[in-house]
Amino acid sequence: MKKRNAKPRNQREFEAKLRTLEAIRKVRSGASKTLSEAARDSRTRVSTIRKYAGTALKQKCPGGRCEVTASDRITRPGMAMITPEGQIMINAPGSRAASMIGRHDNAVKHYQATGFTSELEPFKNKGIRVGKKIYLFETNPDNLDKLWREGKLEIEEIYKGDLAA
Repeated sequence: MKKRNAKPRNQREFEAKLRTLEAIRKVRSGASKTLSEAARDSRTRVSTIRKYAGTALKQKCPGGRCEVTASDRITRPGMAMITPEGQIMINAPGSRAASMIGRHDNAVKHYQATGFTSELEPFKNKGIRVGKKIYLFETNPDNLDKLWREGKLEIEEIYKGDLAA
């Protein structure tokens, strides 16, 4: 039988899913050595991680330790992405897309702080595909300045969504 991840039905479960994704991120980045340590640090349980992100885990043998996979296809709801049209909310279709959005967000913050565009270069002509639509990253400094002046950029928090997915 194929593993599936539970979908949150209310705000409490949505927040549990975000804590689960945080725990998985901690294991992947090396901030936590084990899944149970990451669960404790993220104020959740391993059983909750299995419930909402079971497809991001692998178990080598029955009864053995669970390990986190290198990437997953779990939707990250309500991520703020900066496009040529402004900041939009998308449901990132996996860990690689979410990481790319985060790296672009950091590059925009670096540009806003220093005025250097070198961090934006890797994102030229790149985007994220959600369903059949492709959202391109904004890399033009003039457009970023314009969006910033018009108040269309909020780069404080990357997860702004609610019970979106």
